Amino acid sequence: AFLGGAGAGAVAAALTTPFDVVKTRAQVADELQASAKACDPDCAAPRGRAARGASSMAAQLQSIYAEEGAAGLWRGNATRMLKVAPACAIMISSYELGKQLLTEEC
Repeated sequence: AFLGGAGAGAVAAALTTPFDVVKTRAQVADELQASAKACDPDCAAPRGRAARGASSMAAQLQSIYAEEGAAGLWRGNATRMLKVAPACAIMISSYELGKQLLTEEC
């Protein structure tokens, strides 16, 4: 169960990394814009992808792919897999152990 959970977590992390990249960049852009407004209330419009109006997930994915290629979509994948795979392994193993202990006949 431990290895199965780790494998499943690694696959899930790899498949969802492009969406995580878009989410993280949107969060950073929001923070940068908020910081700029705090320093200068009359600050200009946001720069980069946010300025071009690419607000949907598909548009953001296309923008990153056009500017950085496929590598840009999977930036940080190895680090993410190192975090997610062990967490999934522990979760699935704990579930299986708990199920076994609770269904054991006395």
